[in-house]
Amino acid sequence: DEPPGQSGLSHALEHMLFKGSSKLCAGEASSIFDTLGIAQNAFTDKDVTTYYQTLLPHQLGVSFEVLADMMSTAHLRAEDFVPELAVIQAERRLRVDDDFNATAQHHLNSLAYPASSYGAPIIGWMHDLQRMNAAELRDWYQAPYAPGNATLVIVGDVTLERVKPLVERYFGVLPAKPFVTTRTSLELAEPGERRIILHQPIAAPRLLMAFNVPSLGTAQNQRTVHALTLLAVVLLAVVGFGSSENLAAAYGIAVTATMMSTTILTFFVIRYRWKMNLLLC
Repeated sequence: DEPPGQSGLSHALEHMLFKGSSKLCAGEASSIFDTLGIAQNAFTDKDVTTYYQTLLPHQLGVSFEVLADMMSTAHLRAEDFVPELAVIQAERRLRVDDDFNATAQHHLNSLAYPASSYGAPIIGWMHDLQRMNAAELRDWYQAPYAPGNATLVIVGDVTLERVKPLVERYFGVLPAKPFVTTRTSLELAEPGERRIILHQPIAAPRLLMAFNVPSLGTAQNQRTVHALTLLAVVLLAVVGFGSSENLAAAYGIAVTATMMSTTILTFFVIRYRWKMNLLLC
């Protein structure tokens, strides 16, 4: 749901939440976790941003206090954002612009989703990153970062009786915000065939094919989604173990089989919307 011309906002905001808040200096959250031996990281996907830790049960209070402060009082200063934005741009050059497969995938997604923001890359288009500013980031932060729009997942040697008071202590006191409601993203009913040819310095030609299929957010019958998910697994296995060699021998092309990532239940998830599915083969 990132506005047109502002692709990459969610990913940039994920970076900036570690740059200081009312209780934490820049980088202090990671330093606290490292000192306590807590493994932690964060990632942004098409529909969520996730912050997760692996820790001992008695350390939950520390994690909750840090996360609650980050999600409610992040500074998001312009002087911190300028150098961090340069880091994000360098990340895009390394992982996308200098990677032939990633470049092709980004172009494919832009063709596959002509009517929704799913066509934009998570990290953002470079021309959008070059224009992004801290004011846009602060506006985006005000919408989804609230307890009512977050999902807390705890897995391990804990009980509800022990965890619930901690959750209420650190998250229950945060100011409430209007719940973020989003429209279900819809694509064109019959978008037609779309294709693009990229000229890259690779050893052999490659073919990527994708088909728009229903998702849990759009299908009238959810069994259809599960059947298509199974089909994607079967196609992945078939292309990955045999058929690709036949195609390569007959036509001199390499076929890449890929599956859309599934939802991962992790520690602290900021929700954006339901996922739309793309079947690749």
